[in-house]
Amino acid sequence: GEIGGATSLFDEKETKRIMDNPKDRSGEELYFKYRGEEILKNSGLQYSIIRIPTLNELPSGEFSTIQLKQSNDDLTAVSRAEVAAVCVSALLDPNARNVCFYLTKAKPGARKIGMDEKISNQFVGLHPET
Repeated sequence: GEIGGATSLFDEKETKRIMDNPKDRSGEELYFKYRGEEILKNSGLQYSIIRIPTLNELPSGEFSTIQLKQSNDDLTAVSRAEVAAVCVSALLDPNARNVCFYLTKAKPGARKIGMDEKISNQFVGLHPET
């Protein structure tokens, strides 16, 4: 639609629907995410695809509760600082090559260990895409 003589790129109703429920994504959006991932996987380039369920605006919590999973069950929101920490670690860790995974938080009461050790150990447990 038009806003003050300018054309809007986004449908206001669709934007409000997604903002009100961020987990409610349109089929079109999911299709293009899937296609983008497939193109990257088949490009011959090395990659790490980090899937984020939702972001929260909280300051970074304890990085020791970060969990990397290849299944999409029982996911929780993460902070931007936690996403940044995992992205940097993925760039530097050879075990993070050619993998897709979800970034979430471990259950309360999980054993706490150092951030670098925790993330690096979790990359080892991920299975590369074939």
